[in-house]
Amino acid sequence: MTTITPSSSCSEQQTSVQEMNHDEEDLHHFKIDLFQPEVQEYLVQAMDLKDGGESLKKALQTPPNISTVRVNTLHFRKMDENKSHDEIMEQARMKLSEILENKYEVKRDEHVPDCLTIPVTKLFPSFENIREFIVVDRLCGQAVLRGSHVFSPGVLATSKNIRQNSLVAILCDVQSQTIKGFKFEKSISDMLSGSEGNFIYIGNGVIQMDRASIFQTRKGVALEVTQPLYETCSLNNLSQKYYHEFFAQNICSMVVSHLLEPQKGDKILDMCAAPGGKTTHIANLMQDGELICCDRQKSKVDKLVTLREKLGYHMMKPIVLDGTKATRRLDVQNEQTALVAKEVTTTNATHFLEEEYFDKVLLDAPCSGLGLKGSLSFKEISLDSLRQTAEYQRKLLSQAFKVLKPGGVLVYSTCTINPMENEENVLWFLNQFQSKIELVEANLKAYASEGLPSIIKDSSLRSRVLRFDPIHTPQTIGFFAAKFIKKML
Repeated sequence: MTTITPSSSCSEQQTSVQEMNHDEEDLHHFKIDLFQPEVQEYLVQAMDLKDGGESLKKALQTPPNISTVRVNTLHFRKMDENKSHDEIMEQARMKLSEILENKYEVKRDEHVPDCLTIPVTKLFPSFENIREFIVVDRLCGQAVLRGSHVFSPGVLATSKNIRQNSLVAILCDVQSQTIKGFKFEKSISDMLSGSEGNFIYIGNGVIQMDRASIFQTRKGVALEVTQPLYETCSLNNLSQKYYHEFFAQNICSMVVSHLLEPQKGDKILDMCAAPGGKTTHIANLMQDGELICCDRQKSKVDKLVTLREKLGYHMMKPIVLDGTKATRRLDVQNEQTALVAKEVTTTNATHFLEEEYFDKVLLDAPCSGLGLKGSLSFKEISLDSLRQTAEYQRKLLSQAFKVLKPGGVLVYSTCTINPMENEENVLWFLNQFQSKIELVEANLKAYASEGLPSIIKDSSLRSRVLRFDPIHTPQTIGFFAAKFIKKML
């Protein structure tokens, strides 16, 4: 998204947007509570945060300072097999710059070989001369922080006198408790004072519909964000329109697929593959072989099938599978049950996998999501739910071990900063299988730190895992990855 000068119809309300190089703390979204008190207390202690967690809150409420795009190098290589990787990446960089109309400086990442980066600029818009506003829900507010316009389903309420084509402030109800369609008569300052609720200011934009249409149509762009807090290009349509060439993906997710080191001819399992970003990356890297990609919901597996057909990745075999019961065998006479990966022919069956069948397994586990940057609230997540999520992940880890060949590689990852789901699960896995599994050194450490010393006491083990800390690495979300090898006995 670029900063756009409002139309002449709202020129009387134009505000200045100043680009700043220093970090200011006067934005309202830095002052709201992010976690339940017991969750914050736990994270502060486990992560040894001397400031009581303020730096963590600020880091998570701020989008990454770069947008990242993965290049589908296999597509470019098919067009010219004689090109080197460097030549392919330069061709892709120039193509992406052209798609973005040369408005942004597109660069190759220095550490992740198939990653392109686009800068995110922090801006400081003002609502000083604006009277009217709209209120959006939390999910819409988070999307705006990441570069999206405001679509009508995300609008909760407005001030009394908004009109089409006028410049208004965008407020977000962090708890999404505002009554749909409500008309506020308060000023913006009063809304942000706390007396009316938990509201934050996230930028300015031009209304694209009349008020009635916003709440009646339930589709379309209700407001074009012209003065965001963070200026970045919108990548919403990139993976749809240019899907053969590019995939919008965070840089940590790209690292995970490289940790797996896919090779031609490998038999690989992606245990929790939806929505398909890592699976298609693995397919792009391996080029040929067998890639079983699973989800327990058929609707998500159907989308993986569609993705496979669009990209032409014939090695992808999407199946319906509950990862916690991956090797469970039922009645062999049941026509709805396929018992081995080699027999996969349909997404309609419930599948079960052979033990010790796969050369490599990726377990990008369902998680609490406490690492997602540009987030405005995690208050729905309790300490007990964090424990339950970690327990669920252990069931997946146990099944991943069973289907992995001796000598095979397992990569475990999450998009959370919760130590229970990360370092504690690594220790549990090592203890559970003891002499049968080894935690090995993970490469691509440029954006990662070692594990938490409060959890992993052994420094040699601690140095082998990758903890992506959003406080110290503004390029990334909060993320975690560990690489294991199943020992040959």
